[in-house]
Amino acid sequence: MSESQNIEYKESWRDEYLKWVYGFANAQGGTIYIGIDDTGNVVGVQNVKKLLEDIPNKIQSRLGIVVDVNKLTKDEKDYLEIKVKPSIFPISYHGEFHYRSGATKQQLTGIALSEFIMQKTGFRWEDVTVDHIKVEDLDDESFKIFRREALRSKRMNEAELNISNEELLSKLKLLSNGKLGEHGTVEYHDDLEGSLISTADKIVDLIYLKCLKAKITYEHDRRVETYPYTRNDIREAIYNATTGRRKGCRFRSRFGGNDYSADFRKIGCDNG
Repeated sequence: MSESQNIEYKESWRDEYLKWVYGFANAQGGTIYIGIDDTGNVVGVQNVKKLLEDIPNKIQSRLGIVVDVNKLTKDEKDYLEIKVKPSIFPISYHGEFHYRSGATKQQLTGIALSEFIMQKTGFRWEDVTVDHIKVEDLDDESFKIFRREALRSKRMNEAELNISNEELLSKLKLLSNGKLGEHGTVEYHDDLEGSLISTADKIVDLIYLKCLKAKITYEHDRRVETYPYTRNDIREAIYNATTGRRKGCRFRSRFGGNDYSADFRKIGCDNG
């Protein structure tokens, strides 16, 4: 029997193989055999009695889960079977998240990690509330930018925008029981580098100035510049790339010899 989605062979035990235990637990579960080579032949393992105590204790103390570790014998050679059940909670190894996919173990990072944690827990980072930052601590300039762009894009009218900042945040569902969420804090709080909204506004201007070329046409004597993407599209691309969202297609441009890309929520195309 060869290695598969649910089976892994190791000739001997090393503590780094705890990653494989985590990978199985974070996926569909599986079995690790210690004392079998990659071709499926039993080679045996030393110190079976010690490993029968050490392995389950290390897994329980470091992961907080219980696995079945059994001694098996074939052709007078002892080997171990570690049966791992799938965990309903995400499990990390020294802050790393590993996942069994096919016959390989993968370390999850970035968007893949965010999606994995959300799938396991139903929990998103923006749902976390922040206790140490209040509405009055937020950047007033960011609210001005939001109101300006919301009005310009016609997503909200003047009456809807003519409310307090706290009422606006509540309307945008960025407050939970009167507390700011991580999403609202990132968008509106003026940290050392500025809020997301104010920073994105500057980046939009930079992209239009340095990265995009307008199509020039003339209507009578008036010069008309038409860009391939609207300011709203670019702004949302920046928001989505920053917050790790994954919708729409890819926008790519070259500037200074480098390739830049960002996700678009609203453009139903692929300019890859």
